[in-house]
Amino acid sequence: MPREGKARILSALTGGQVEASSTIRLIIRKGMTMIASKRTPYATAAAAGLILVLIGFWPSGSGSGIAWADVVEQLNEVRTVIGLSTTEEVSASGTRTVYRTKLYFKDPAMSRTEFYAVPRVQQAAEAGTSPPANAVESIVIIVRGQDQSTEMHLYPQRKAGQRTTHLFSGNMLDLRAGDTFNLATDGWTSLRRITSDQTREIGERRIDGMQTVGFEAAVRELFDTPRIAPPEGVVRVWAAKETAVPVEVDVEFRDKRGQVFKTRIENIQWNVPLSDDLFDVSILDGWEIHDSIVRFVEFSKTFLRSGVTLRIGPKGGPPVITERGIQTIHSGRSVEELTGDKPKRLLISIALTPAVQERLKAFTTEHLGDRVVIDFNGEFQSEITIGGVIREGMQLDISPLGKTLAQFEDDYLTSRKPTDPD
Repeated sequence: MPREGKARILSALTGGQVEASSTIRLIIRKGMTMIASKRTPYATAAAAGLILVLIGFWPSGSGSGIAWADVVEQLNEVRTVIGLSTTEEVSASGTRTVYRTKLYFKDPAMSRTEFYAVPRVQQAAEAGTSPPANAVESIVIIVRGQDQSTEMHLYPQRKAGQRTTHLFSGNMLDLRAGDTFNLATDGWTSLRRITSDQTREIGERRIDGMQTVGFEAAVRELFDTPRIAPPEGVVRVWAAKETAVPVEVDVEFRDKRGQVFKTRIENIQWNVPLSDDLFDVSILDGWEIHDSIVRFVEFSKTFLRSGVTLRIGPKGGPPVITERGIQTIHSGRSVEELTGDKPKRLLISIALTPAVQERLKAFTTEHLGDRVVIDFNGEFQSEITIGGVIREGMQLDISPLGKTLAQFEDDYLTSRKPTDPD
């Protein structure tokens, strides 16, 4: 699935369940895939599953008595949402994995996702059942703001956690200016584009003693730009026949790698009181918390200067990527660990030309686990392991240069578009 599509699903479904998703529109919009990164099951479950929070309800063209205007009126008043999510992932080879999470969203900008310990391969739990409290494996809490956001990863069994503060300035602030930060309602905006003729009624079901009406639409209807190639799949929403309140949401889609994702969000509760303590990341007595600060920068100059070189490829072999394959270098970030003695890291996000994207995808598919050498302008060399298939862009660690991101932009980037791309 293209980055933008996957980013949209991730952001909508998690309500921003990595604050990187608060910048996902900025970073993934231009094409960043982390080189040598490893996909975590949490990210997979989020990307697959939480598309459903976005899909709270569909316009009804049937005689069920549910009108779209009624739903819109309810959406304008949503302040909290709770739901229980079960996601089943089936790989192209047939391996089946199940994840379960509990979701909490509170206006204006707070979210909490609890990941439950579920055996990696098993049948999904029966509808309506909730894992015991002591089965919580990890918790992700996001508190978002205009110029600063906090992301907390907690591991209750170890009483340990990682708190990351994300700071935004300059052009990043301008790009975030239109964000509402109401995680309880943000996802609903996509539904306003869906019309009655894009949905169909699929009958009635009784859920938890309540009569519901089901509606189905193609996942692609959620996407509003032709630049995004959405996954193939369907979304089904079951709403109370009497009130038009969503009761259960199901989604099924297949990504480009042939993986199938099936997610159900049930036990949905709207506008129930939620204490701010659920989202408090400031005080955790007795916990071992590691802190870090991530500063994001959107470059005003985005093209590599003439004469600056880049080589990435196997040691002793021809490069897979050179500077001629770079389309833009659009943003960067600094990562500073406040606990421990790790040095500050500086990373830049690189968008590649379409031809190089295909070449890199083929190479990383064939050479997973192999080592490659990076040579930037003859000023530093480093080796990394290919940890995943890279499809459209990459992230490069430029820490060895010993420069700030501002210095990197001044020394290596220009506003002039190259005239002879690869």
